[in-house]
Amino acid sequence: MKHIILFEDYQGIYEYIDFILCDTNEKLSSQTIIDKFNLVLNKIKDFSDNRKRKILTYLISSILSMTSINDVIKSVNHVRDPMLIQITNQMQSKYKDPTELSISENGEYNIKKFEKIRLKAYEVSYKHKKKKITDKKITIGYGHAEPVKTSRFRVGDVIDIRTANNLFKEDINKTHKYLQHIFKEWKREGVDIKLTQNQYDAIMSVAFNVGGSALKRSEFMNHVKNGDFETAAEKLLTTRVSKKFPGLSIRRQSEADLFLSSM
Repeated sequence: MKHIILFEDYQGIYEYIDFILCDTNEKLSSQTIIDKFNLVLNKIKDFSDNRKRKILTYLISSILSMTSINDVIKSVNHVRDPMLIQITNQMQSKYKDPTELSISENGEYNIKKFEKIRLKAYEVSYKHKKKKITDKKITIGYGHAEPVKTSRFRVGDVIDIRTANNLFKEDINKTHKYLQHIFKEWKREGVDIKLTQNQYDAIMSVAFNVGGSALKRSEFMNHVKNGDFETAAEKLLTTRVSKKFPGLSIRRQSEADLFLSSM
């Protein structure tokens, strides 16, 4: 049975919005979005323009966490409310074709913060059934890793900060190219998604950490492909997090927060 939410002032409308969206069991189709817009517009018809703007901005942002900007635009154009159209157009400017994006300075800073600089080459090792296991890679700089057999480095080699930054740029460019390959492949399949700069930076951070192939196979990326950004952020929290790498949970939380921050 449906619950009835009553509110005496405009603050209660936010609880109402959360309720009608959480109460949505079906996929957020264009018609579903249209219905939600009309429900809220009817509730706020007597509110001041300033209050309407704040409420509609909250409503659109909430819906954008559940579907793509393209679906929202289609629905808004059908509803034809001038303020709704204006706010959506303003929000739309933040969303870009991912094939036109590259990582920002802030995105690079965040990756460096989590990778941490190591100027002395080392091999990652961990214990498994009381045995010491290595990843068979030489790591140096900001998480730059190369297979032991073909590495330019040996354990104990030391580099300077400039070399570390050059290696970091190599890895960023490599990660960017792989991401572009994924997004272009989606386009050929007819998938048309739009991302904010923060979302792209978050995806770059995950790819830099787990590798392009693992990213492509992840549940996180599957939900990004479907435009379900809220579920994508939830799946991101557990991507490659395990007993072997428990510290990744802090990084994943930061990436998920960044992914949702500008929606």
